[in-house]
Amino acid sequence: MKKCLTLLLLSVGLFSMKAQTTCLPEGITLTAQQQVDDFLNNYSGCTHVLGGLTIGKSGSGTDVSNLAGLAGLTAIDGNLDLWNNPFLNSVAGLSNLTDIGGDFYLTNCHGLSSLSGLESLTTIGGGIICFNNSSLEQLTGLSNITQLGGNLDLYGNNSLTNLDALNALTHIGGDCLLTYNESLENLSGLQALTSISGLLGIAGNPLLPTLNGLDQLSVIGTDLVISEQPLLANLAGLGSLSSVGGGLGISLNDALVNLEGVGAFPAINGFFSVNGNPFLTDLTGLEALTSISGLVEIYDNTVLKNLNGLQGVSVGSIATLQVYNNDLLEDFTGLDALPAIPGGVYIWENPSLKNFTGLGSLTYMGDEFAVWGNPTLKDFSGLEALDTIIGDFVVFMNPALENFNGLPLLKHAREVNVWDNLSLVNLAGMSGLNTTERIDIYDNPSLIYLGLTSLDSVLSLNIHANSSLPNLSGLGSVNFIGNGLAVYDNPSLETLEGLGSLEHLSGGLLLDSNPLLSDISSLNHSIYLNGDVTITNNPKLSWCAVQAICEYVLPGPSPGTPTFFNNMDGCNGMWEDIIPACLVPVEEENLEKEILAIFPNPAHNELNLVLPENTREGILTIFDLAGRQLKTMYTIPGTNTFDVSDLPKGIFLIEVRFGDQVVMGKFVRQ
Repeated sequence: MKKCLTLLLLSVGLFSMKAQTTCLPEGITLTAQQQVDDFLNNYSGCTHVLGGLTIGKSGSGTDVSNLAGLAGLTAIDGNLDLWNNPFLNSVAGLSNLTDIGGDFYLTNCHGLSSLSGLESLTTIGGGIICFNNSSLEQLTGLSNITQLGGNLDLYGNNSLTNLDALNALTHIGGDCLLTYNESLENLSGLQALTSISGLLGIAGNPLLPTLNGLDQLSVIGTDLVISEQPLLANLAGLGSLSSVGGGLGISLNDALVNLEGVGAFPAINGFFSVNGNPFLTDLTGLEALTSISGLVEIYDNTVLKNLNGLQGVSVGSIATLQVYNNDLLEDFTGLDALPAIPGGVYIWENPSLKNFTGLGSLTYMGDEFAVWGNPTLKDFSGLEALDTIIGDFVVFMNPALENFNGLPLLKHAREVNVWDNLSLVNLAGMSGLNTTERIDIYDNPSLIYLGLTSLDSVLSLNIHANSSLPNLSGLGSVNFIGNGLAVYDNPSLETLEGLGSLEHLSGGLLLDSNPLLSDISSLNHSIYLNGDVTITNNPKLSWCAVQAICEYVLPGPSPGTPTFFNNMDGCNGMWEDIIPACLVPVEEENLEKEILAIFPNPAHNELNLVLPENTREGILTIFDLAGRQLKTMYTIPGTNTFDVSDLPKGIFLIEVRFGDQVVMGKFVRQ
């Protein structure tokens, strides 16, 4: 019995000892040195914190100077967070700690110069995050960490000179961020690192001369970003890199000359941004790259002359290409193998850009193509293979642009907008363009020839404020305009020559404020004209009774609102000038006899025709204004009545023949 009692007491004691080894499943926050000192008394026997341990508080921080009261701890399942402890000068009190299940945070602990005392630590399930520890010189104490489940984030530790204590680290499960550590001189402590699951970001470390130390790194799971490294001349140190799962950003590196030294990774699976590198001359070092997916932006690189280094890029799904503010960029040499850009292309304010050499394989743009503010660009040579622009083609404020040479195969763009190009003389380089929804051509003071000779249809055509344009030559194939033609404020325009093939014009016609316009005879043929017609403020225009206008104003119910005023006499009012002129009989050289009367005119169902009594029986033929023969009947001297109810509404010509003699007239059917 006594033996059984002894065994029972021993079992209870052992259970009690086991229970005491773990504690605090919800974690604990300590804000004072006394609380740290009392930890062993308050949680007697506890070696394993099931939650997180936080030491710190906001405001002026804690008075904690040492962690000796935590000497019994061996494991923390949650985060270990040391923050805002300005008097903490040692972490030796954690010398028995072997495991942290979450993140290790060290923030604003300005008395710490190292992490000596953490040498027993072998496992960190999360990351290491060290922010703004002004006296931290090295990470001594972390030399047994081989992997991190989360981020390695070192920011604003202005005394940190090296990462030598991380020499066993092979894998980072999150991001690796080394940023704004003013004294960091090398990365040699990362020589065992082979993979990063997240991004690698190195920025704002002014004393870091190279990336040596990352020589074994082969895989970056997302982005690679190198920024604000004033001593970095190239990317030597990344020679083993074979895979970048995200984007590549190279920016604001004052001494960077090229990208040599980076590994042979074949693809960028995100953005590609190169900007603000004042001594970068080209992109050599990326020759193994074959594919870019995402936004591509190249800007503010003062001496970049070309894009050499990207010759292998032939596939991808570039969301947008943006190239701007590169002072010495002359062309696009380096993109020679690129066949298509599925997104938009934006080229602006490159002071030395002369043409598009280097894009000779490009056939397709999947969105907008915008070119503006390039002061030395003369033409579009280099784009000879470009066939299709799915979005708008926008060209403006390129003062040296003379023409669109270089685009002979371009057949389609959603819209074409060309404006404020001071030296532009013609658009003849786009002679292959045959379909577009809208064309706006304005404020090009040297433009004298449109040259869009293959264009056959457009929804909207607007030509205005081109001070040297004399006519509309170069639009000779246009037969369909679906949503309006507007020609206005062109001070040198004299005629509408170039519209001779137009058959259909919906959406209206606007001819306004063209001070020299005197001839619209290019509209003197049958045109389906629908919408408002406004012909105003053309002081030299005296004749508007061309066939297209006559067909528009005479048939009866108007297909729109006609407006004529402030032109020369003869084209100033519909009832005073236009309609009377449209009803004048047609003159014929062989006209020997006149029809004495045609009434009612306009007619509805019946038309009366009075011929002189001294004529004989004749043959009457009715034609439309296009010259098509519609009806043939016999006539007698005197009054003849004919049924015209089967004719459409419009203007018609009457011809009566008596042998070799002809009588002509005109009537309107409503």
